[in-house]
Amino acid sequence: DRVRYLRDSKMNERSPIFLQFIECVWQITQQYPTYFEFNELFLIDIVNNHHSSIFGTFLCNSDKQRHDLRLRSRTFSLWTFLLNKRLEYVNPLWRDHPCVDLPPGSVVHLTPFSYTVNYTEKTFQSYVLCPDSENLRFWSSYYPSLRTIS
Repeated sequence: DRVRYLRDSKMNERSPIFLQFIECVWQITQQYPTYFEFNELFLIDIVNNHHSSIFGTFLCNSDKQRHDLRLRSRTFSLWTFLLNKRLEYVNPLWRDHPCVDLPPGSVVHLTPFSYTVNYTEKTFQSYVLCPDSENLRFWSSYYPSLRTIS
């Protein structure tokens, strides 16, 4: 089990990949603070609850395992919990704007993307933010005890 919730899990099979992903999202939010509707507390609550096993959202390694264990009917969803607290997670710097006013090289424009929803084709332009790997920071709000380690 990737987060070692199941009793038969082996310690060496635990993986911090989800935490690493959230850390990457946090790094991007620091470099582009007006491009994210959510704030840092949202990411911290996701990570903390990922490890808590209070919610069934992150239990098991797949949807099939969660389905087989009937976790949807036996546990609560983290996403429903977070949605009920959504006003706490609003980023006051967020602006709903197109990818303008960014330094050259910080945005990659992708070709138009088409998809179908309810038999209706939709097309939109998509952008990808490109973080600067030279401008990474230590996430002291999440790792406060590590600040004093030299």
